[in-house]
Amino acid sequence: MKLNHFFLPECAFKVPGRVYARLIEWDRSEYALFDAVDADWFDGENSSSQGPLTTGRWPSLSMRAPVYAIEINSRLGEDLAALEWLDFWSGRLPTWLELQIFEDERGPANLYGNINGPAVRVRFSQSGITPHVLSSLKRVTDLSPYAKSGDELREALPTNSVERVFVLDVGQGAANALVTKSKKVLAYIDLGAGVLADTGTWPAAMTGICLKDDPVVVLTHWHYDHFHAANKFTTALNRTWIAPFQKIGPGPQSAMASSIAQNGNLLIWNGKGILKKGAIELERCTGSTGNFNRSGIAVWVNGPNDQDDPILLPGDAGYSDIPSLKRSVRAITSLVVSHHGGRAPGKAPAKPNLSTARAAMSFGNKNSYKHPLAPSIAKLQRAGWLIGFPKPVQDDRRTEDRGLNGLGTIDLRWSGSAIGPYQCNCGCSIEPTQ
Repeated sequence: MKLNHFFLPECAFKVPGRVYARLIEWDRSEYALFDAVDADWFDGENSSSQGPLTTGRWPSLSMRAPVYAIEINSRLGEDLAALEWLDFWSGRLPTWLELQIFEDERGPANLYGNINGPAVRVRFSQSGITPHVLSSLKRVTDLSPYAKSGDELREALPTNSVERVFVLDVGQGAANALVTKSKKVLAYIDLGAGVLADTGTWPAAMTGICLKDDPVVVLTHWHYDHFHAANKFTTALNRTWIAPFQKIGPGPQSAMASSIAQNGNLLIWNGKGILKKGAIELERCTGSTGNFNRSGIAVWVNGPNDQDDPILLPGDAGYSDIPSLKRSVRAITSLVVSHHGGRAPGKAPAKPNLSTARAAMSFGNKNSYKHPLAPSIAKLQRAGWLIGFPKPVQDDRRTEDRGLNGLGTIDLRWSGSAIGPYQCNCGCSIEPTQ
């Protein structure tokens, strides 16, 4: 299996002197995340005897590239060094930067050479990247070579009906299984896990996912916590993945894209509107293209009967970023709450008058973002949902609420869905507990 060392369970690393980094997440005075590659290594490969780096050479090279994640997280004001840095640079950072790194316990950032940690505390100075190097970085991280037509993408989607949606307990991440009446997993919508500072939220009891029926994986966007479970259960990398066209970074994001492309089949959607086949509708979100959360794919899952309203899986998108939700009052049966209960602009979908209606929240206990946030809970309440958090559940279900088996996987279904235990002979641990 071709896998970058960044994704292995344990991997010692050397703090780099310089990195080329792309800003892949930014949230006011709360959080920033850079996806980075060692600059000296990249410069060496880009000036080798084979000539400048090309999209043809890059996928195999990225498997051994020294890549990093650099995180500045104020923890809602608890980390003062991070908060001061975020406040100072708010709205002023370019997307691409060269960072000179210095180990410093009092610095504002955590540097990860492994997705599972531990981090090294650092400070850095930043500068622009020369046009020649920036051109190379953008060229090798371009997902356009994997772009497919709507018909090709639709062909990759399954035709079977969906009976249930399992919101898997993966800690502070997202993964959802679409399950048939015969208990086959047709597709995964995201296949993520708790990462970086939230690695510890991953449940030890999650020992396997069901891949025996060759499910397709739909990636809502290219953030680590939405794809990293595939690096834990690496057979998932052999599958067909449908993912949005986004301008990814040269570090772990690009390494993951290369791993999927080399081990399995990477299909990129660079279109607009809705792709529908069988029970699944993929809808391109229309938020800012520079915002991964808000410019990915939302998924509507239709029930086994024509009269059933869909279950909505928005990934981390704002509700106002989903065109069909924004322009009309589209009824739903249940909702996987956007962004783990974090910030999600727009009005939340109204709660339906159904006994099966649930607002499922996928987050890890004591996560570093402090999800779910009080404003997000209030937004759901204004839409009619009865949210018990942090007290006992009402309409809400939370993956952090783990049963005796150590898992908090949530079962979403329609009023006419077949119920009963999910029994599988493959050794997976995706059966719902609530």
